[in-house]
Amino acid sequence: MKTKKRGEAKGVLEETKRASVGASVGIPADLYRTPEEISKQEAVSLAWVVREAAKSYVSAKWPESRGQR
Repeated sequence: MKTKKRGEAKGVLEETKRASVGASVGIPADLYRTPEEISKQEAVSLAWVVREAAKSYVSAKWPESRGQR
């Protein structure tokens, strides 16, 4: 019987295909409030809101990099 190795749980392998990196950034408090409020209203994580904002910014400024996620 083959045992699963760590990280082979359903969905985990798919997630690792989309490698992510962590980043710690400082932003002014007034700029932080809006994404924080959006995350509460939409019932999503603040990280999701920030990722979506970054994707929108990048695709608007550099449309040719759209598919390079």
